[in-house]
Amino acid sequence: MAHVAVFLYTVYICSIIERVSPVTQWKKRFVMILAAVDLILVLTNPLTKGIFYFDTSGQYCNGPLKFVVNGMIMLALLISLSAVIHHHDAFSVMQRNIVYFFMLTNIVAIVIQTVFPRLLITQFSMMLAVLLIYMTLQNAEDFVDSQTQLWNRTAFIDTLNDKITRKSPFEVIVVKLHEFRNINDMVGVRAGTKLLCQAADALKAIEQDCEIYRVSGIKFALIVPCEKRKAVLEEVRECFATPFEIGEVELKLQIITCVVGYPQNVLSQHEMENAIQYCIANAEKNGDFDTVYADPGTLKKMRRTLDLDKLLKRAIREKQFDVYYQPIRNAVTGEYHSAEALIRLYDDTYGFISPDEFIPRAEENGMILAIGELVFVEVCRMIHDNDIRQYGIEYIEINLSAAQCVQKNLWDMFETVMQKYQIPSEMINLELTETATVQSSEQLAEFMRQMNSKGIQFSLDDFGSGFATVHYLFSYPFHIVKLDKEIVWAAAKQQKASVTLRHTIEMIKDLKLHIIAEGVETQEQADMLAEMGCDQFQGYLYAKPMPEQQFVQFLAEAGCVG
Repeated sequence: MAHVAVFLYTVYICSIIERVSPVTQWKKRFVMILAAVDLILVLTNPLTKGIFYFDTSGQYCNGPLKFVVNGMIMLALLISLSAVIHHHDAFSVMQRNIVYFFMLTNIVAIVIQTVFPRLLITQFSMMLAVLLIYMTLQNAEDFVDSQTQLWNRTAFIDTLNDKITRKSPFEVIVVKLHEFRNINDMVGVRAGTKLLCQAADALKAIEQDCEIYRVSGIKFALIVPCEKRKAVLEEVRECFATPFEIGEVELKLQIITCVVGYPQNVLSQHEMENAIQYCIANAEKNGDFDTVYADPGTLKKMRRTLDLDKLLKRAIREKQFDVYYQPIRNAVTGEYHSAEALIRLYDDTYGFISPDEFIPRAEENGMILAIGELVFVEVCRMIHDNDIRQYGIEYIEINLSAAQCVQKNLWDMFETVMQKYQIPSEMINLELTETATVQSSEQLAEFMRQMNSKGIQFSLDDFGSGFATVHYLFSYPFHIVKLDKEIVWAAAKQQKASVTLRHTIEMIKDLKLHIIAEGVETQEQADMLAEMGCDQFQGYLYAKPMPEQQFVQFLAEAGCVG
């Protein structure tokens, strides 16, 4: 019967992992089916002698189904191993080592038992491993926060799962200490820790019926009965209404709070955690210090964001992004000597997904680095495969995010790809938005100088889109300035906008920078911009963004002249 514990152990591992990440349900069901089959074989063995039996001399012998049982055990062990490796963050280092010991001990024992069937070692090894896991995998201390003596995140997740399993309605009030890092910088980490413990003690003093947890460094969660939510919120506000004292210093803590309820808002522990994280992040981004409630609109946006994250991961993994190219026309000669690479994403379920939606999200979740590399590789491949220099194309513009600008070893990636496709660095022009220059500052300037020394030039994209300042033009080594389409469209309709644009163009020209006007859609706009001195045009009047083959055909038919 000891090896039945292997199957139960695998289910237990999945339950631990579920605290931090959803586990595929078929794995748990599959293991439970294996356990049921094994149990049936064990219970019927006295009649069938399928697993083992004793011969006439009293010697232990393997039955014809012994290999089947061992195979099922090995399969369960491998499922457990893959789950632990994939979700290693759910376990401490010691717990992972014990799990790996369990795997190794039982796998070796099964192999030895198979080679030497009369050596009864599997039962002993399994019971030894189970004993070690019982002693080390979970301790009472694992559920208590050592600093505040509150229940910790592990206890919080277990409580959520228990209440949801019992279908008991409840609400969670989350309290996050806003900009606590500034307090640590001001009074020191040790004093900051004391302040954190005082905040925890203040929450412990709440008289209403609630369970309090410290779920992260500066975030607390209170599980409350639905009818007590309003009263508890009032006490929470009272807790932080007066300053806390650290020595002779008085400090007032600013908090962000959100409320998520089961089952009215979410139906699972993972949905609960996602809703909390989304609401808190949105409140911080918007500077909203009123209590945020997980209303249907907020939850709809959250689920869209989560779906977008999954979609982006799949698109990166399966290289589902498309790169389109929009030719850029010389204002004087009508020739096309450059184009901008524009990323596109289409999903069978959601249809076309705008870059205005998925690029900002990719910047937030860090996927923009992988996406940027995919685009760069695709552009270099396109240049090489189609030899677009024969059509007069001198360079391709590639958009670069602020996160990419501060990415370590970015040039190494560029160099490796360009060498693979034999692309000279002069054929690559990197576009930066004004918001990127705001976020990266001196680090960006150094990055641009490094790229310039390698032969790569830069364009300032969307100039005039709202962050416009001449500071960017003389603080960073740009070669091209791209006028935002909004200022172009406004200048064609309003006299004041036209005067502003004219003087802006004159200033940029005096700085010896080239100008590309984006969003050119009418001949009237083109004539106005040409008269003002723009060097190049980009817009639907001449060409929409197009896929690779259509772009190459466009260049061939244009004959380098519009």
